[in-house]
Amino acid sequence: MSVSDQVLAIATVLVSEVDITTWGNRLKKIRVPAYPFSVVTADGSLIKLTISGERSALKVSWWTQSPEGFELLGEFADWIRALGTADPPILNEDFPG
Repeated sequence: MSVSDQVLAIATVLVSEVDITTWGNRLKKIRVPAYPFSVVTADGSLIKLTISGERSALKVSWWTQSPEGFELLGEFADWIRALGTADPPILNEDFPG
């Protein structure tokens, strides 16, 4: 499939308040390194994630595997991407974080 054949669909997805609260609580607790070490890969998906606050923004990107210290952000990005699939993920409130 060529790039011109690819289609991006944007839709509104309903997300439960519990999922938003759970992710919010998890993300508030993380600390990411200022200079992350990223695994070098030759193939895979490019992930770009921007988290904006009132007066700041964190922009990170990586190929396939999130950098060391960014694992939770990788899980969050995967969760967001999966919301657009036919089989969205189930968020377990009991996971660590």
